Parts: sequence; C-alpha cells; structure tokens
Amino acid sequence: MNEGIVNAEPSAVVMASIVYLYRQITGADDVHSILDTPLLVPDVAHHARLTPLDADIVEFLPALTGVCRQPHDRLGVEHVLVRAPQARRVPVAGLTRLASHSEDWAGVEFDRVIPERLLSVRYTDDYDFYENQVAAQLVDRLRRYLGGRIGDLRLLLRHLGDLSRYGAALEGKQSYWKRRRLSNLLAEAVEAAKDQVGPVAETLKRLEDLNEDVNLLRSSPVYNRANRRAPIPYRLPRTNLLMGNYRYHRIALLWEAWALRDADQSVLLKEQHRDFEPAFNTYALAMVLRAFGVLGFEVVNGPLDEIGERIGLVDGHGTQYGLRMTADEHVEVLLGEETIAAVVPFSSDITAGPSSDHVQESVDALLRKHGAAAVSTVIVYPGDRSERAPLPRRLQDQVHWTGRFSAFSGTPRQLFGMVPVSPLEIESAERIARSLRWILHATRLQQLFPPRIPAEPWVQFKPRPWLRRQDQDWHLTKPMAPGELGRLRDEIRTLDSAYIARSLSTRRASAEEVIAQVDAAEETMRLLTNCPLCPGTGPVAFEARSSTYHCQCECGAQWGTRICGSCKEQFPVLWAGKIIESGLADLMGGDAIDAALGSETLALPCPNFSDRARFKCPWCETCQGAPACGCDR
Repeated sequence: MNEGIVNAEPSAVVMASIVYLYRQITGADDVHSILDTPLLVPDVAHHARLTPLDADIVEFLPALTGVCRQPHDRLGVEHVLVRAPQARRVPVAGLTRLASHSEDWAGVEFDRVIPERLLSVRYTDDYDFYENQVAAQLVDRLRRYLGGRIGDLRLLLRHLGDLSRYGAALEGKQSYWKRRRLSNLLAEAVEAAKDQVGPVAETLKRLEDLNEDVNLLRSSPVYNRANRRAPIPYRLPRTNLLMGNYRYHRIALLWEAWALRDADQSVLLKEQHRDFEPAFNTYALAMVLRAFGVLGFEVVNGPLDEIGERIGLVDGHGTQYGLRMTADEHVEVLLGEETIAAVVPFSSDITAGPSSDHVQESVDALLRKHGAAAVSTVIVYPGDRSERAPLPRRLQDQVHWTGRFSAFSGTPRQLFGMVPVSPLEIESAERIARSLRWILHATRLQQLFPPRIPAEPWVQFKPRPWLRRQDQDWHLTKPMAPGELGRLRDEIRTLDSAYIARSLSTRRASAEEVIAQVDAAEETMRLLTNCPLCPGTGPVAFEARSSTYHCQCECGAQWGTRICGSCKEQFPVLWAGKIIESGLADLMGGDAIDAALGSETLALPCPNFSDRARFKCPWCETCQGAPACGCDR
C-alpha cells in the first residue's frame, strides 16, 4: 500500500471485488477481451449467503445470552468497614484493626472498648473467572464481526440500489449517447441484480437483528464484571465447566467457530493486501480503456498488459492516440509520439482517513507529489461514495474533481484531476472519461481558435468575411465552404508568381509553404468543429464571436469557449442541449454531476440558470450568472 496515507485501506468488499476482476482481466486473451469483461461486480450472491459463522451465531446465541444474563458464579469474600450493629462476621484482622484505630471507637467502659465501626466479612458473587471471560470477550468479537458483515452488505445493497436508480434514470432527460452507454452498462448487471437484491436485503436484516441481540448483552452482569482484556487463546482449554455445562459448552463451540473464521479471514486479507496494488493498477488500465470507449474510441491494436508497449486507439474522426503503461505502473496517453497526459493509479483510499484533517493532508500530499508534473495528470483511487458524503463540501470537491489546473512556481499550468473509482459504482468509467475529455478536448477547444496563418509580406488576400488580418497573422474565423480552400490555394500561387515577376529579393516562405500553413489552419478548424459527442458527419452550425466561438451539432451537442467576467480567462464548454435546457437544480457535487451529465461536460453548468446556459469558470470558480443566479460556488 502507499505510504503517508492515514487509514487508507479500502473496504474489504472493494478490495475483494478488484482482486476478483484482476484475475478475470489477466485471464483475457487480448485488449478487446478486457473491454468485454464486466467491470461491475458480476455476482454478489456469495456475500448474501449466511456464512458458517453466521449460522453458528444463530444457533448458539441463546446459550451466550443465557450465560451472560444468568451466569455461574463463585463465592467471593471481601472485608468492608460497617457500623458495629451491621457486622455479622468479624475476622481476626478486624479486631487487630479496631485496636489500632481509636477513631472507630464509640467509647470505653471499664476494661472494654465499645466499637462504633468494625471490619466485617461479606460474601459476594464473583463472575470474573475464565469461562465468563470467554463469554464477555466473545460478545465483543461477535459485535466486530457482525458490524463488518453488515457494513459490507449495506455497501452491496447500495450498489444494487444504484443499478435500480440508474435503470429508472433511463426514462429521464439525457442525451442519446449517454442513454445508450448507460443501457449497455446496465445490461451487464441489472438482470442479475434483480435476483440479488432480495437475498442481500434478507441476510442484512437477519444480521442486523443478531447484532442488536448481541449489543443488548453489553448490559449483562458477565459483560460488565468479567475481565474483557484477559488473554485468551484461540484454542480454548477444556475446563470442566466448558465441557460439562450445556450452555458453556455451546459458548466454547461458538468461540471456536469465530476463531476459525478469524484465522481464515486473516489469511485471506493478507493475500488481498499482497495482490491488491498490482490488481488495482491493472483495474485502472482497464477502466481507462473503458473510459476511452465512452468517448467513442476504438482499440486498433496493442498488447494486454506489457510495460512500454503501446495500445493503439482511434476516435470517431480518425485521430490516432495511444496508451502505454510505464515501469512505475502509470498509464501514459499518447498523441503521436508525444505524451500528453498520465493516469496515475493510487491504491490507497484517501477518503478513509479518521478525520477530514487527515483526508486534507492526503490530498495536499498528492498535489505536491503529482501537481507539478510536466503533463496533465489524473489520479484514480478506490473511493466510496459513503466516505465522501460526510466530508466538508470543499473537501468533497477536492477528492472528486477534474477540469482544474495546478500551478506551481516555474512550471506551466497543467490539468490535474482526482477521480474515485470502484466496481460498486457504475459512474466510474464516466468519471475517468470526463477527465480524459478535458485532456483531449479542452486544450484544443480553448487554445486553437482562431487558427492562425503567418502573414507573408507578399500575401495580400482579397477581402473575405471568414479571413481577417490581425498583427502578424491571418485569422481563420469559420470553416471554409466547399471550393473556398481550392480558390485560396490558387490565389496564393497567383500572388507568388506576381511577386517573383516584380522582385528578385528573398522571402521567408514559398507558395507551397504558405499553402501548407493554410491547410493546417483548415485542419485545425475541422478539429474544432468535430462533434465531441457523436461521430456524425452532418452539418455543424458554427458561430464566431470576438475571441470565442460556438458550435451546435445536429445531435443536440453544443460546445465552444466562453470568457470569464471575473478573471478574464477563456474556458471551454460542452453540453447536450436537451439536458441543460431542462434545468439542473440538483447539480451539486461530483457524484450528482456523474449522474446528471456523466462525461458529457467540460466547464460545469450553473444549476440555477433560467434563460440561457451559464457556466462556472474552472480557473476562479465564478459562475457566469453570479450573483443573480444565487449559485454558491
């Protein structure tokens, strides 16, 4: 596990699920087989069945209750100082004490002392002996065991409930592409979940009832008066009481069942700890591949999981990308031969700290370690929604966010994201896909407009509404209509010939070099107008503004750039029109964004807009509609 993280172990169910999926993934033949592997937990039925220890608790708990409430006892003797009329038996030590403590005398008559207080013998019930210590400590051990089982089952039941919730969400307003992705994911799990919810809920209710009965024993005489810290071996010595008494004998059997389960669980946990980090690294690679699939990429070639080997990817518009796992288990995203981003698997659960201060320390440590990287970085870690929910709002954003920039002195601002993933949360692939969308699309949308053509002294274009001169460049402000590119090339060649005829001076670029720059600008404009949500080739409405632009695809997607009125920075926006037009009043926090928008967003929309789409600046987090919108972030 990773160092420097407090109490960073994921839940046992998450660890077991990821190790299980790791074995499924490593058994796949190729990358396409990984994509076909269900990355949600495929079967939770074995968690829902009563374990042998569960069955033993059901059988032997009445005996434990009987012992704790009405135990065997021994006669204990104690000396207490009482008023003389109350003394029944006075030991020799009591007379000796009376002789040396005159304050306990009522007076002296002739040759004898009249006592006021005497040390008397009292016989009491003594419960603190070995067999009762076994019973008292068994109560604590069963409480811990049942608490862990109940927590695991609640986590699974919440996961199955999420599947049902997402199934209902298919009827809500969302883009066609998100509905199709969600349908495919749910197809992997919903049918199985229908048969699993009942057994999980039934077992959970039964264990909760058992746990309540065990907790009631904390008020019993044995639990309060027997030593619960005395060392007791896993294998109990066979005393007469444990062997000869019916109830105590059943307690011994229950102790041995617990000890056997605890020993087996310790071995299993050691194996999981040993396997978890490499398992999570492989799981993260599989999730990145799934996230690229969410973004419309296809795998064209590549190895299964070989260090340094490249997995080829191509998007719906033909752009070639690649993935490569490094020796330190990072997943590099390549454009050509250039590394443009890194996905860093982090196998500790940073939200599992004992307090929000410890969680904040972990977040700060990760930012210091990876925030100054030379490329954009996304950290994926095994996190659970129930652990994020109690954190302060600001900290919730820090442990689940993307689309912001880290800035360290002397380093360029790079995108930096932190994304929780889990086999028990169906949104995991959408979260990583949203981070990758920022890396793949945000820079392109934000920095490439308007495409520039270096202005040569001899190139004086005829006036065109979509081509304007600014400083030392020509700016292309809209896509060229069919035939315009050819006419522009012809004009460049004509200008080149005229310039050669009237001047013999040297110049910086030839006609073909200028044409190549025009072609590059047109290619850039084509990239800007490619729909991020669909692979369609239909018409895209393009509107150029002063220094920003806006596109709308026939599929309903809209994208472009905006300028923040507060910090004056430019930022990219993307949304599916039907969704944002329906209002997002409940859009608060990363998990809500996952459910409402998935990967189909860049800068986050304001949840309180009315007449038009407004967004929050990812640089300063100021909303375009503030303060009238009432948005608190």
